[in-house]
Amino acid sequence: MGTSTNQRSPRTPNWKSVEVAYTHPGITIQRTAQEIWRAAVNEPNGGLVSGLRSPIIAQCLEVVQTSHSATDAALQVKRLLALSGQASLAGEIAQRAAVITHESKGNRTNAFVKSLFSEASNYLVSRDLPGYVGSAKRVLTVQDATALKSSIIREVSSNVNSIPKPSGKLSSPRNWQKFVNNVVDHLSGGK
Repeated sequence: MGTSTNQRSPRTPNWKSVEVAYTHPGITIQRTAQEIWRAAVNEPNGGLVSGLRSPIIAQCLEVVQTSHSATDAALQVKRLLALSGQASLAGEIAQRAAVITHESKGNRTNAFVKSLFSEASNYLVSRDLPGYVGSAKRVLTVQDATALKSSIIREVSSNVNSIPKPSGKLSSPRNWQKFVNNVVDHLSGGK
């Protein structure tokens, strides 16, 4: 029988600000999402944000654009990550985003980007929020925490959609890094 552990966020001042956002009902969803991404940007060694801007994630986008189904996309992304030797949390998130992309209608590039940042937000919120259930007015119940997490993910998704894509091929490493930097700057309140 296996067990799982919840890897909490580092105990830094930025993540303490997120804790305040999770526990005080007067803080808006927009501000909560902003604090989460500000903390993520300031993690030691770049954390998840560094992984999201890496060229291998840009290659995952390219796979999604040419794959024929959710299963095909998931398998191709998994293979790409394995062969590259660059398996990471960001890669796992990209694999989930690839599947979600095929479930949505419309532009695959936009769907992948939206899903990537939504799933990254899901991860960031999920590693800490459960620890506050029952001890804070904002998240007295599991349902409160679930509703808060859903609201944060919707906020991030909406903000990601508003960021213009650079000219040229988004999956080129340089364009991808520039775009991810712009998205993260916007999400964290930098721009």
